[in-house]
Amino acid sequence: MRALLLALGLCAVPMAAQAQTLERGFQLESTVGLDRRSCANTQNVALPAGPANVVVCLRLSNNGVDTLYLHQIVSEQLGVLESAALYTLPAGQSVLYTYPLRLTQSTGIASRWLSEDLLGRRYCQVAWSVVKLGRALPDGLMTGAGDPGTRELPVKPSGGNVASRGLVCP
Repeated sequence: MRALLLALGLCAVPMAAQAQTLERGFQLESTVGLDRRSCANTQNVALPAGPANVVVCLRLSNNGVDTLYLHQIVSEQLGVLESAALYTLPAGQSVLYTYPLRLTQSTGIASRWLSEDLLGRRYCQVAWSVVKLGRALPDGLMTGAGDPGTRELPVKPSGGNVASRGLVCP
């Protein structure tokens, strides 16, 4: 179940032309864990072998000067999660969005968030996390906060407008 953790109204308004993909004030972070009630602190985890249900948590921070209103959220694995969500995100605020994902193999989880202000300017970021299934990890790696049986991988994914097998900012 996907959940926008703040009040959300949906509106079928089309997104406008070009995105400003290098907007510094628009930051997307992705974490992955097992608890559906809270966001994990880990961007990368290793889990025991076998299928796993994980929860991806996206945090969009609007550190710019424009209030953002219209949002599109896309998962590389699941497709469009929100096509035109109407939500007011003022400058200096952030919002969380979570979605569950069932995995049968190790994978990178890429998510894209595209937002638009009242003038039609678009802002876009891609963020990703990594889940390794069935990997034995050396001692000394951090255990994922709140997620028993998980370990944080010593790999730090990059965010921003980095392409991930086709999931890019327009």
